[in-house]
Amino acid sequence: VYKQLQILSNPVSSFKGLREAVKRGGKSILPYIGTYLSDLTFIDDGNPGYTETENGKKLINFEKYRLTYLTIHNFQNFQHSIYNFSPHEPTYTFLYELPALGENELYSLSLEREPN
Repeated sequence: VYKQLQILSNPVSSFKGLREAVKRGGKSILPYIGTYLSDLTFIDDGNPGYTETENGKKLINFEKYRLTYLTIHNFQNFQHSIYNFSPHEPTYTFLYELPALGENELYSLSLEREPN
């Protein structure tokens, strides 16, 4: 199990092992959102929004936006699956009954911890 997790979490070749496992898993998996966010960042930063023709005319770089669409679309495909998870105690109870603080209490705590 440890060796399999090492392969999946290896960042070599832009998480190639994880990407291949996602493709093999079909649509009934929980994808790691970090890879999709990284893809979107690299698509946005690495491609200009406009291209220029030989005569200097600016055109929208449709390839950039096509890649952005495909990345978002691929991620959204996982939202159409139904996930039937059975609760595992005591983790389920711990997370379900996790105490939550209200806005005023969180604000007071943030003021207490704020550096001077």
